[in-house]
Amino acid sequence: MQAVKQQAAAARRRATWQVGRFGFRGGRWVRWATLLLIPVAYLLTLRIYLLLHPGDATSHVSGGGYHVSLLQLRLNPRGMRALIRGQAGAVANRGAGNGTGGEASASGGKAVLDALMAEGAAVKGKVGGAMGAQSALAQQGWGGYGGETKPPSRVAICLVGGAREFHLTAPTLLRYLLPAYPSAHVFLLAPLDHSAHRLSLLAWPRLGEGAGAGGGVGMGGGLEMGIGEGEGEGEGEGPGYSLVQVSVLPDVPVNETRITNRLLEVVEGSEAQTRQGLMQQFKAVELCVTAITRYERAHAIRYDWILRTRVDGYWMGPPPPLAVLDPIAYTIPGGSDWGGLNDRLGMGGRKASWKALRRLSVLRPLVEQGGYSELNAERVYLAQMAFLQVQVARYDFPFCILSRKKGLPAFPVAASLSSTSAALNGAKCRPCRPTVVGGQAAKYILALPERIFGAQPHGIDLCRAEDDWAADWREIFDRDAGAVAAAVRQYSESRTFEECVEDWRHFRQQVDVWDAPPPVSICVRGLLGKFHKMGYPGGDFPVFLDPWVPPREGRRGRKPVVYSVVAGVDYSLDWALMRKLRCRVHAFDSTPEGLRWIGDKIDNLPPASWVHHAWMLGPEDRPLKVHPLDIADHPMEYALEPPPHMDASSLLPPIHVEAMTVEATMKLLNHSIVDILRIGGHVSLHEAIFQAWIHAKRAPPVCQIIISFHHGDKHYGSAETQQELLALRSLGLELGVCIRKDKLYESCVLFSVHHCKYDIT
Repeated sequence: MQAVKQQAAAARRRATWQVGRFGFRGGRWVRWATLLLIPVAYLLTLRIYLLLHPGDATSHVSGGGYHVSLLQLRLNPRGMRALIRGQAGAVANRGAGNGTGGEASASGGKAVLDALMAEGAAVKGKVGGAMGAQSALAQQGWGGYGGETKPPSRVAICLVGGAREFHLTAPTLLRYLLPAYPSAHVFLLAPLDHSAHRLSLLAWPRLGEGAGAGGGVGMGGGLEMGIGEGEGEGEGEGPGYSLVQVSVLPDVPVNETRITNRLLEVVEGSEAQTRQGLMQQFKAVELCVTAITRYERAHAIRYDWILRTRVDGYWMGPPPPLAVLDPIAYTIPGGSDWGGLNDRLGMGGRKASWKALRRLSVLRPLVEQGGYSELNAERVYLAQMAFLQVQVARYDFPFCILSRKKGLPAFPVAASLSSTSAALNGAKCRPCRPTVVGGQAAKYILALPERIFGAQPHGIDLCRAEDDWAADWREIFDRDAGAVAAAVRQYSESRTFEECVEDWRHFRQQVDVWDAPPPVSICVRGLLGKFHKMGYPGGDFPVFLDPWVPPREGRRGRKPVVYSVVAGVDYSLDWALMRKLRCRVHAFDSTPEGLRWIGDKIDNLPPASWVHHAWMLGPEDRPLKVHPLDIADHPMEYALEPPPHMDASSLLPPIHVEAMTVEATMKLLNHSIVDILRIGGHVSLHEAIFQAWIHAKRAPPVCQIIISFHHGDKHYGSAETQQELLALRSLGLELGVCIRKDKLYESCVLFSVHHCKYDIT
């Protein structure tokens, strides 16, 4: 007995590891520890793998309409076991050939979902049963595999670019592109300009709510119409996609560097092919990466497919189903390569898309490491794909770019909207009467040195594109585009300011992430229209003229009222406004230099169009103390305070001039509103006027205010001016656009969201 006890003690000693004065007893505890460490090691390995391969984190488990990502399962052993049991049952049923694999998969997916809910995990979304999921996937080209259906992929659609013709292309996007992929997430990224107000046409359900039989049009209140083609009456079932983000951002210039100047080719006379224009395009495309990444992080999801295209695309059919595309390659339309790759649209899996969308950040590596130089947009795209080793695939897409630009000498034609081809592939098109159709058009296209359309250019009608759009293009568009698109165009061109604001408020309610100015600001920009450069010597002043050009009496029964505070001798903007608007300009100047100049020129001035008033517009109704600034090679200016950079010994003695406020002047001249107020002279003059408005917490009824900055002593972009403009926003004044010279803002135009509500129909 004693010997047995000694042998047992020796065995226990052999099973004990001594570490200093402490020991660890092995045996069954070692076995339990080993069993616990195995799943921990597995989960750590899985976590490391997911970090190194983020694209694989979107693998889904499906069954019976339930879709659960690996991110939801990796820390849930119970859900993982349910998943394994369900998938094993599906595999066994497929191997037995009894056709019940779909049921096994469905039960497995249900078990996964139940396990996750038991663990307290939240699974977003509400999906239908297995039959509904199979029906939706079948529409997208997903086939069955032994009775089991592939899971639907997460698709992100990124729409970028200006909305110049969005009132013509929006119905086609809503009808063909956006509903093509069930549960797709739509990201809209556009610049803040005069056409941005049209983006509200993308709102659901005002453009997508149910229609009658055959997709008829119904109007009531605002624009309420259906785009579907199904039968029956009443409301539709919904769009199937979600508007998750809308970003309408100011068009901030991109810094041009030595790298970009070396890489990007400039085409003389082409507005779209300037370096700044190309960089703005690349910036807009790369913003898709930023927007999608932020949304993924905020909602713990990953997209499998990303489609990027332009908002001015006119679609004539749906895009291809995902089943026919290679997720490893990046698919682009055929044709319109122009020596590189077609960049009107791109679609691919996550990894390929992430590389293809890096249009701006890849420029420096292309020059420094790739040695590329002097490329157009398409050649830059080709160099980017080769440099990043992205496999490119081709497919025919039934859309064209609706453009007002004239045709190139090598291709002086455009596709007509009456075309029926599925191989337009982003070529330029316009509403026109075709001049070449059928087989003759196909022969003409095949004889071109540049491949513009797809490999089979049949069903494409061509018209001449050497001139502007025809005068009756609206009638042509309504005929070719159909009743729904015609109604959208008519509504967009005739809606009032109040309807525009209401549409944008409704748009805001449909979107998850909103990054845009207030609706009032966007709609006012739309009513003011595109800005024009006017004045001496080559357009130094920006001004909005669309409410009054061509010259016509407004609905208020009057011509525009223009005030000009010059404080010097630069009256070039006054003459330009009188010639363009055929209106009267009221000039205010009581400085000695201004009065002397007017006395010399008074005989040559048109008395009926230019009226001089011998006082200045200032912050108060009393004389102003001003300092003459005698600057070489520049007209005499007058400042309320001497600039700090000027030597006091070189300053002229100050003088006093008569002045009145804008409100008092309007009352004296019997004007209820000033449409254009130009404040010239030194920057301190308009700053003093603005400070008086801010102190009074109200601004006079002025629509546009044009201000000038000189000499770089204080310009837009400085901290003081930014604070001043921010304070003006509380008065309803917004910064419209600025003209830069030598990276400094020389002149800007502000507009009032309260006093620019013109009816310009």
